[in-house]
Amino acid sequence: MRKLLLAAATTVLLAAPAIAADMARPVMKAPIAPVPVYNWSGFYIGVDGGWAGSRQDVNWPFSTLPVTSFTHDKDSGFLSAHVGVQWQFGNFVLGVEGSGVFLSSDLEIGSPQSGCPDTAFTCQASVDQLWTVGPRAGVVVANNWLVYGTGGFASGRVRSRSFTTATGVVFDDLSHRDSGWFIGGGLEYMFANWGNHAWIFGAEYRHVDLGTHRFLSVSGVPDTNTRDIDTTVDLVAARLSLKWNWMGR
Repeated sequence: MRKLLLAAATTVLLAAPAIAADMARPVMKAPIAPVPVYNWSGFYIGVDGGWAGSRQDVNWPFSTLPVTSFTHDKDSGFLSAHVGVQWQFGNFVLGVEGSGVFLSSDLEIGSPQSGCPDTAFTCQASVDQLWTVGPRAGVVVANNWLVYGTGGFASGRVRSRSFTTATGVVFDDLSHRDSGWFIGGGLEYMFANWGNHAWIFGAEYRHVDLGTHRFLSVSGVPDTNTRDIDTTVDLVAARLSLKWNWMGR
């Protein structure tokens, strides 16, 4: 028994340094990849495009004919260019953006009838050369997603034309740049971020209201050809922007 205990003690004494060395050896772990940090501050330019729906409600206030109110609706595609600047404060992003919208300028015949109180004539209306400028305010979600709202000043060219249906002879072709407001919002995703540059993809909705403008006939005085045109435009677009962050990462 004494020999057995002596052997066991010797084994423990001989193994102790090896065990201690193993305990002192640092445990190596696989490195954890750093999470990319996306910075929304900077100057950006981009393009967007999608669907535009315009509505122009036309009223002929001095007409004595039974029907004096008409609607000119138009759906079309559009292209737009935008430029802006923004700053990130924690999870909040504030900025300002301007946009020029290239709408189709095709004139639309109003309904009912031919868009004129007198069905012997055809009356048309359109809106084009639209641009907007205003602030943006958003919240960063999951580092590289931005949810934002926007609104501000809007301007567009409203046009009205009338011609004799039988002959096609135009007797007035009037246009005016109207001013109004817009409101909207969108969602953006920063999918590439290298150095001080980043690509941003997004989707946006804007409602534009250019108010009501009174068009006098070619005589320049109120008469039966005077019309009031109220114009609104709805825009649904996909966006692609390239951003520069001049303040560094």
